[in-house]
Amino acid sequence: MRALLVLLLTVPGAVFAEPALRPYLHFHYGKALYTQPDDTPGLELESPSEEPSLGTGFGLEFGRHWAFEYSLDYVKTNLREADGSKAGDYSTATMLGQIMYRYPLRNDRLVPFAMAGGGVGLGEFGGREDFAFDGGGSDYDALGVIGGGLDYFLAENIALTAQAKYYFGLDPTIRFQGRRPELSNDQVVLSGGLRVYLDSLGAGERARASRADPGRDSDAMRGYLALRAGKAYFTDRHTVPGIAIERSSGPWGNGALGVNFNRYLGAELAIEGGRSQITSSTLGSVTGYPVYTGTLLGRVRYPMFGDRFSPYVLAGGGVGFGETGDRDQPYSVTGFGGGNDVSGIAVVGGGAEYFLEKNVAVGLEVKYATLFETEVTVNGQPGELAPDYVSVTAGIRIFYP
Repeated sequence: MRALLVLLLTVPGAVFAEPALRPYLHFHYGKALYTQPDDTPGLELESPSEEPSLGTGFGLEFGRHWAFEYSLDYVKTNLREADGSKAGDYSTATMLGQIMYRYPLRNDRLVPFAMAGGGVGLGEFGGREDFAFDGGGSDYDALGVIGGGLDYFLAENIALTAQAKYYFGLDPTIRFQGRRPELSNDQVVLSGGLRVYLDSLGAGERARASRADPGRDSDAMRGYLALRAGKAYFTDRHTVPGIAIERSSGPWGNGALGVNFNRYLGAELAIEGGRSQITSSTLGSVTGYPVYTGTLLGRVRYPMFGDRFSPYVLAGGGVGFGETGDRDQPYSVTGFGGGNDVSGIAVVGGGAEYFLEKNVAVGLEVKYATLFETEVTVNGQPGELAPDYVSVTAGIRIFYP
């Protein structure tokens, strides 16, 4: 008995005396398949989802096999009526806590995993298409999640990931024909993405090695992926009399693929955009107005402070795209319309990055897009809207190799 007590007291101490903690970020993109899309009589969710499922998460690995991840996921699809016509959009946003069990194989390069957890979800009707539709609203509901997947490590701290997750028990209510029936949002989400480890912020042998040889900018030719989010502010808000284009009404996304040619020069192909809001001084909210840009940019940076901090400037040009999105009121009331319209644009900007790892930097970026013009109509009269903007975004740049 004494030997057993000694074993129970000493083994946990030996295991946890040197904890291996690896924090990471997880970005994923995929499609949702609804398992009961027509469960509510008179309503049907379009499956697969009309738009991609987007997600991000922050996790922490405990040793070789266990991890905990906090995940934020969002998906939007069409909500259709009994005759098949589109009533509007229906979106779900979920906040989940997930326990993961990992089983590394092939010298830890290939890692299958399983997960389970739960959290809360918000279901919301929006983007009304049929203004005669007697329904709408939003509601929260608890839900569970189970799933699994596979990580494949491209580098010691960067893994490609593929996963399947089943969200169950997500049954928010919706206002419909004077009632509040439940609208089943149970779904299977298939996605792929990246898991990026921030070893310098962790504990254990990997963390000590990362801090002993800190990340920094370099003269090597390296490709990169940049992911950022923030807000955009429109500079010419009243170019069409009677209406205004407001700042972005949701997250302003920014993604780029690029290459550093050497210590100072680089180039990237950047895509960014989001939803703006058109308003009227007399009618209030008129419509959403999605705005997107695609640009080819040159980047000049100047590494400092041991090459860990890199301010930079960028400039270039490309195309901008705008269109009338989710209407807040029917055209017969607002008289505002517009199709898909493309315009040439010019972009200048700058930012700064701080290297956490040899191949991972975080930073801020500000860009000004100008010469942007799109055609709209107001009460049957054509006009040119100028969605020139200043965007402010924060995010991460991942280098390879």
